[in-house]
Amino acid sequence: MRPIPGHDPSVAAAERRAASGDPAGAVALWQAAAEAGGPLIGAPDATGTRLPVTFLWRGRADRVVLIGPHDYGDLRRTELTRFPGTDVWHLTLDLPAGGVLSYAFSENDHGDVLDPAAELVSLRGWRPDPLNPRRFRWAANADGAEPDPLGHARSALYLPPARPHPATIARPGVARGQLTMHRMRRRSTGLAHDHRVWVYRPAGDPGTDRHVAVLLDGDCYVAPMLSTPTILDNLIADGSIPPTYAIMVASVDRLAELNGNRTFLRALTDHLMPWAAGRWPISADPARTIVGGSSLGANCAAYAALGAPHRFGAVLSQSGAYQAPAPARFPGGPIRQYAGADGPRLRWHLTVGSWETDPDTRAGADGSLLDANRRLRDVLVAGDHQLRYSEFAGGHDYLCWRDALPDALTALIGAP
Repeated sequence: MRPIPGHDPSVAAAERRAASGDPAGAVALWQAAAEAGGPLIGAPDATGTRLPVTFLWRGRADRVVLIGPHDYGDLRRTELTRFPGTDVWHLTLDLPAGGVLSYAFSENDHGDVLDPAAELVSLRGWRPDPLNPRRFRWAANADGAEPDPLGHARSALYLPPARPHPATIARPGVARGQLTMHRMRRRSTGLAHDHRVWVYRPAGDPGTDRHVAVLLDGDCYVAPMLSTPTILDNLIADGSIPPTYAIMVASVDRLAELNGNRTFLRALTDHLMPWAAGRWPISADPARTIVGGSSLGANCAAYAALGAPHRFGAVLSQSGAYQAPAPARFPGGPIRQYAGADGPRLRWHLTVGSWETDPDTRAGADGSLLDANRRLRDVLVAGDHQLRYSEFAGGHDYLCWRDALPDALTALIGAP
């Protein structure tokens, strides 16, 4: 979703006062935001569904931009404006009520488009909102590897009535599962690299024939950015799900591995799962085995279940990149592959952000991510797969995926 400019009368009044040489209005806005603990949220529109949200920054800079989710790649649309004669900067956006986003600010960022190459340079100057106490660490787990080059601190914004899912917050008194890191060796898998693998073992007696969730981009799912261990601890303690294992597989070369790479898929089914089953009491029943991921990781999960329904009977998909150019080995990508499949019917939990509307302009891509997920939804319904589909008010954002993860796990695993 391209950022939509908003209007707040108090900001407009402060701008007029500053233009006439009186900075008091701008300073008062900053103080009000400091007391509120973050961006200023104005009165909703007549429908009650949209809110003007004013982001503020202070600094002697030549330019200040708001860094939002990946959907906010055009920095010209998120430039802040300085109140004349002050060091206070402002940007008002029109956002949906209930929206969720992580964001940061960047001073003197002279780029206009935030593509992956530019992001590596730009993010060194990104800073969270000093007025917002709610922090969000955007970084993958670096145990046994180099620090995440994209790691940085952001701020988290929940627009009413949204709030963090309670299962994402560690609670005192909740028994914690055991987390161990292992390596999936290339000499055993045929892959070009060794891969880190984290195994979450639920606290207490593990029992037998336990549910297991295999999560791709596991270095993200194991990190606080997605908080899978904490979420499982809380869901199990609350009785929302039975004791459940998680196997979180890190990526090394995402584009090469997750977009239908048959060697990677075979490593999951022929190496990883037998290895795990020999060490922990995980079920061999596909109905008790979830494969999942976010963005391109969701694509890989879709391919894994399509190719090995005897092993993976449920798919957890968060903002799957189903609009991405499809690999030659899977023409048309997951949408066409599932449309032509006649194998076992799977259980799906498919979520996507309602803000993920920008078209993918790469050669071979097909529309926006939101449109592609809706097309896959229709294919799955027509194919009589068991599907739960929802759209959240957010973008391509780990913060949104973290808050959606507890309900997805609960839906696919079920109550004890």
